[in-house]
Amino acid sequence: MSTPLDHEWETTSRHRTSDGVVSYQRCRCGAWRIRLRPDRVDGPRTLAPAERG
Repeated sequence: MSTPLDHEWETTSRHRTSDGVVSYQRCRCGAWRIRLRPDRVDGPRTLAPAERG
């Protein structure tokens, strides 16, 4: 059984935006997430939670 902490994320694409760099990531279990690395110092954050696809 997989828990949210067990995901092994792989970045499938990355794009620069006016807010920073957006990364689309998937896990081998089928879950996807979208991450934003802001241009400021706050650090990365998840924009869309992991969901099975």
